[in-house]
This record gives sequence, C-alpha cells and structure tokens, in this order.
Amino acid sequence: MGIRKTVINIRKQFIATLTIGILMISVVLFGVPLIDAYKPEALEQGSKDFVATCGTNFCLNDTEFRFVGANLDALPRLSRDEIDKTFEEAQKLAIKVIRVWVNDPQSFPEYYQFENFDYMLDSARRHDIKLIIALASHRGIVEYRIRAHPELEGENPRELREGFFEDVEANELYRNFVHNLITRTNSINGIQYREDPTIFSWELMNEPDCAAPS
Repeated sequence: MGIRKTVINIRKQFIATLTIGILMISVVLFGVPLIDAYKPEALEQGSKDFVATCGTNFCLNDTEFRFVGANLDALPRLSRDEIDKTFEEAQKLAIKVIRVWVNDPQSFPEYYQFENFDYMLDSARRHDIKLIIALASHRGIVEYRIRAHPELEGENPRELREGFFEDVEANELYRNFVHNLITRTNSINGIQYREDPTIFSWELMNEPDCAAPS
C-alpha cells in the first residue's frame, strides 16, 4: 500500500506540474495571464461532453475515460471522403482519440484550408472521435520565420527553427493563427472551436525542443 500511495502521489504531482508548465508556456507565447485563472477544481469539473481530469484520470461526463489513440498528422490534408473513411475505420478499431497537425493555411495554402478543418472536426464529432490538435510543426516554424523575414529563404531549416522563440515577428504570425483558429466558428455546424468538445486538447507545438537553441 505504501508503494501504491507513493505512485499515486507522483502521478498527481506530474499532472499538476505538467498543467502549470503548459500554462506558463502559454503566457510566454501568447502574453495571456492564464496562471491567474488556473483553478484545479475548475479543470476537474469540466462541461458536458468535454474531457476533463478527475484526480489522476481523464473523465467524460463524470465517467472515467480510457481510450485507444492514433497519430494521423496528415488527416487535415485529405479529401472529405478520405476524412470520413478514416474516421469510419477508426471507429471499427475502437479508436477514440486521434492526434492531428493543423498548420497555418497562410503558410501552406496548397495543403491546408480552414474549411477543411471545419469538415474534419464535424466528421470527428459525427463519428464520436475526439481530436488532439497540434498547432505547429517543424516545417510550420520554419515557414513563420520565412514569412516574417523573406531574406531567410534557403537558409538551414534547423537554424531557422532554433531562432523561432526569439523572433518577435514570427511569433506574432503564430499567435495570430492560433487566435483565429480557436475563435473560429465552424462553417458546417456553427460551433466555435474553443467551445467544441470534439477537441480533446490543444498542443501548442509538435516537439518544441526542436525550436529551442542548442
């Protein structure tokens, strides 16, 4: 029992530390004083159909939520038929959560469109699947820097990534995209993204350590 209690305490400390860490990153990137709004009891209560935390577990509508997940970073780039078929197959495999990459359409207009994001979210909702949305990728970071400073075109991508957090102009482009996305109203179902329980969680950036200085 002593060992079990120790493990439970470690898990609780880990979740608390992770949550505070995410909030602090949000303050650095977005300038939003989220720390002032951090209330563990509010996180654990949740709203109907939103996944929340219940102690050291995830809960959905007051019931413990355990799931099989998958990573499909290219999903937002697929056609609508392909998106539906992907979710249909995921349903057959009892997959409940899928992680996707949603890059800025202004950086990749040939691959990403807000309207396709709308369809992906609505299809996920119809298939009873929740999404973890990663808001930036390695390539996305590079594109933000090049959009902010066109003269950097052709430079070493790794060096461009490592300068991202110190680049005020590139960060502004990223913040604008995040704001436009989370406040967007879905053109298909009329649900604002930040109010859509289909979204399991937001991931600020895929592997942000790759954008940190060596």
